[in-house]
Amino acid sequence: MVYGQPALAAALGIGTRAIATPQDTDVLEIRFPGGVDDVTIALPVLLKGQTPEYSQLALAFDRLLGEFSSRSTKCHVTATVETPVGAGLGSSASMAIAILRAVASLYGQHFSQDEEIEMSLTWENVFHGNPSGLDSSIAAKGALGWFSRDNGMQASRCEGTWHFVVANSGSGASTQEMVGLVAQQMKDRPEQTRNNVEAIGAIVRNGRLALADGDQKAFGQLMDMNHMLLSAMMLSTPELETLRRASREAGALGSKLTGSGGGGCVIALAKDAEHANQLCEKLQGISSHSFVSRIPTPRGGTQ
Repeated sequence: MVYGQPALAAALGIGTRAIATPQDTDVLEIRFPGGVDDVTIALPVLLKGQTPEYSQLALAFDRLLGEFSSRSTKCHVTATVETPVGAGLGSSASMAIAILRAVASLYGQHFSQDEEIEMSLTWENVFHGNPSGLDSSIAAKGALGWFSRDNGMQASRCEGTWHFVVANSGSGASTQEMVGLVAQQMKDRPEQTRNNVEAIGAIVRNGRLALADGDQKAFGQLMDMNHMLLSAMMLSTPELETLRRASREAGALGSKLTGSGGGGCVIALAKDAEHANQLCEKLQGISSHSFVSRIPTPRGGTQ
């Protein structure tokens, strides 16, 4: 979602689970998926700069805790992340919402979803500079949504059950760097870049209609068109193109990169549940990790 254009987004059915317990020191323990080393940080240590590799995480945790005006004790938060990190799937926002809810539960506090979204942006600002709020909205509200900066997240209708395969390229890029790349293109080639951005907005609007009508073939074509425009803006990579080619050869109805690009994942639309499993197996062989997700998200899925 760039330069005022809307976005369609859906919960994956996986995310982050967190629990908070009272402790003498504020500690955040994060258990990551897929071979990523787990992290444990204690705020007084991290904020003094003794472990700079985790300084952003420490700062984000400190700011999130700062949203609680009064706390009777400090806390130890354990967060288990299921979503691939740095892959354009909103893992940062899912951590923020899960941690926020765990801490709120510890202190017997309750916030509305809109309040949670606003509070979580103190965490997201550390990693993404000026986040749109899209990832936080999906993490807080789940399901399928139509998002714009002006109106936030609104429910969007989906006819039937849709099956997608998410395949991780194994490489990633900074969201801020990718946003900066597009901003530079807007300066260097304003008319061309603006046309691309407006075309993406039109694709998203048509995608909303295709979802509501249950027209998977049209939606897949729109995914391909969306990706071609993103690729023209230099947001794709050879690894992402390899995954897209493999998904097309395996019969995917369409596919595109996730998030801000520069790495991360490809999401491909399968014909049905059986085809999704076959497609996932195909992509598993050339990706660092692949999994099947569906819309609507099954009840009970974490956000």
